[in-house]
Amino acid sequence: MKKSNIDKKKVGQRIKQIRKNAGLNLEEFGGIFSVSKSNVSKWENGANLPNNKRLKTIAELGNISVETLLFGNFDEYIRDLLEKEILNYIYKNELNPSKEFPVFFEQLSWLINTPNKLGKDFFDEKVFINKVNYFLDIEYSLGDRSLDALTRYAYDKLTDADEVIVNIYDDEQGRKQINTDEKIRYFVNELHKLNSQTFKFIDEYREMNNLNRLDSE
Repeated sequence: MKKSNIDKKKVGQRIKQIRKNAGLNLEEFGGIFSVSKSNVSKWENGANLPNNKRLKTIAELGNISVETLLFGNFDEYIRDLLEKEILNYIYKNELNPSKEFPVFFEQLSWLINTPNKLGKDFFDEKVFINKVNYFLDIEYSLGDRSLDALTRYAYDKLTDADEVIVNIYDDEQGRKQINTDEKIRYFVNELHKLNSQTFKFIDEYREMNNLNRLDSE
């Protein structure tokens, strides 16, 4: 679990709960660490974190691990990570958080279950984040799964594939391979033909269904 994923406010809430469970006020709790009650207040408000030694002592007071103090239990950690990635996606695409977040979270909340079944020892954060963003792309692009949305999504993916071909031609090593390897040359040429045919099919099918052509946008 990465330190960059620590939510200081939630850590502060856990520290506050540990202090209250111990029946200590801010000053008494601070006395354990030789710090003022204002320092403890800053910890609990998420303004800053205690140092590693103090985190260890606080975790021991709460009878939990330092990892749980920092990230919560595994379920909380996965949920927080999902929420964070959804918000990052929303801001990156300049969407409305109050409108889109509940929709995206409802659609992707099933992703929380798989890591929990596997357990944290088998959890790969990078794979999880990639999966979240993959499904966010689908949700954002397909929307209501109308014919308009589906054909636009297919068109966009074809455009991505076409860019791969352009990149191969733009790359010196790629051009060399195309010129010297007949199998690669055949593959690239056929892929380009098929893409062109599919672009044409999508636009003609949209026209048949009273939707504007995408090649004119």
